[in-house]
Amino acid sequence: MVTLLIIGGIICLLAAFVGSLVALRLQYRFLTGTKVERKAWEQAQEGHQRQWEEQQERHQRQWEEQQEKHIYAAEQKLDAKVEQVQEAWKAWEKKDEQRIIGLNLEYDLARLPYVEDTPVTQADLEAGTDIPANWQPPSFYRADLKGRDFSRRYLRDTNLREANLSDANLYMADLRGACLAGANLQNSNLTGANLQGADLRRANLSSANLLVADIEGAIFYEANLSGTRNLKAEQLYTAHYDHTTIIDPNIDLTVPRLRSIRLKPLPVQETDKPTASRQAHADDAASDETNGPLLSEPSEDFHIETLDTANQNGLKRAKAG
Repeated sequence: MVTLLIIGGIICLLAAFVGSLVALRLQYRFLTGTKVERKAWEQAQEGHQRQWEEQQERHQRQWEEQQEKHIYAAEQKLDAKVEQVQEAWKAWEKKDEQRIIGLNLEYDLARLPYVEDTPVTQADLEAGTDIPANWQPPSFYRADLKGRDFSRRYLRDTNLREANLSDANLYMADLRGACLAGANLQNSNLTGANLQGADLRRANLSSANLLVADIEGAIFYEANLSGTRNLKAEQLYTAHYDHTTIIDPNIDLTVPRLRSIRLKPLPVQETDKPTASRQAHADDAASDETNGPLLSEPSEDFHIETLDTANQNGLKRAKAG
């Protein structure tokens, strides 16, 4: 009986142990399944998190791209506005500069003295010049002076380089030593103007009126004198020009510009009676005075007088005594 009880107890213990093992096995499986499920859930959560982060990054990039586009468009508009403001400012500056230039031009034109009102002191005359001591020549460089009235104005040594003086009235103006290089003097009135020593290189004087204008020493290299009105060869003899000067073909420049030799008979004494030879020499000299210079050697009864044909304007011709 006791043995049976012991065996029964042992069997119960074995059954309990086996049941515990089975329970532990089941619990282990459950825990393993739970762990797998948790790991799967965690992986799923990580995948969702990754997708959400990727989506957020994509949205962030799209937003940044949109912002960059908006900023670029705003910068373009701002640059366009700035360019418009700069162009408007430059246009205003140019207009203001032209206005200031116009005001200065009008001021300089208004203060130009007349020839008859130009003050010349005794000190100026003693110094050998008729330029006033306080005279400051104005500058009209590239100025538009078309049709302006400069009649009888004092413009000595004035800078008129490349100025537009077409149709301008320069009647009796004093332009001695003025710089008119490259100036447009087309159809201008230079009647009686004083252009002594003026620089007229490359100037356009076509159709200009140079009646009795004094151009002694004026420089006409590369100047256009075609169609110039009332210009005489005697005037050009006193000026400087060369093959580059365009001269009206109607002007005869064949007279030599060198010094010529003229014969002037010696005065005949009252007590001396002119011989036939002496009378013939006197007649030849009178004929030479009318027809032109002789290039032959003078006789012993005559002496030589030189005449500069380059300065024929205003000089008297040599006459027989």
